[in-house]
Amino acid sequence: VELLLVYGASPTLPDGRGATPISIAERMQQQQPQQQQQQQQQLQNSLAAIRQSLVEAQYELTDRFSLYLCGRQPTHQLGVFAGAALHFLLPDRGDDRSPEKAASATKEGRVRLATLPDRVFQVELCRDLYDELDRRDNNRIVQLRCRQATSAFGVLELFFLPLSPHYSSTRNQGRQKLGRLSGREFGAILSDSLEEAARRCGLQPSEM
Repeated sequence: VELLLVYGASPTLPDGRGATPISIAERMQQQQPQQQQQQQQQLQNSLAAIRQSLVEAQYELTDRFSLYLCGRQPTHQLGVFAGAALHFLLPDRGDDRSPEKAASATKEGRVRLATLPDRVFQVELCRDLYDELDRRDNNRIVQLRCRQATSAFGVLELFFLPLSPHYSSTRNQGRQKLGRLSGREFGAILSDSLEEAARRCGLQPSEM
């Protein structure tokens, strides 16, 4: 499963009958014929592990956002079809007192996110936020090693996401602007985007 994912396989792509890899793994786990108890248990465990890997791959991006914002991430252990609330861990806005967060949480900002086409939101914005989160995490590790060693780890710091020839100039500029945001401002955008992703996956406002 991991190799298929590395080479671009999608855990949410349906086949000709509309079944996804996750739903097939779920169905096979439930419909296995009676076998010897030990063999059946081994097969059940294998199918459960495959299903879990597919689910974790599906929510890898939002899990990373949750880990940054909340210090932990969903386990997805209670079942694939248990509802969207199981798969999203959102930060508690009531604990946030920063003015940047208050500004980001305005209705106007959320409306702009909600009106983005799926491709722009998922493939561009969320991917750019994920890359920026990677950059900040890598820089944090470099800075930590700089304090612990005498060698020049500082030259490895990346202050902005590099320009990509595959992206438009507008998108490249937007990616570099992410590097100018403070930690609180960046966290605010991540939080709003995580909530929007949860909404698009069926999470109701009352569950947020």
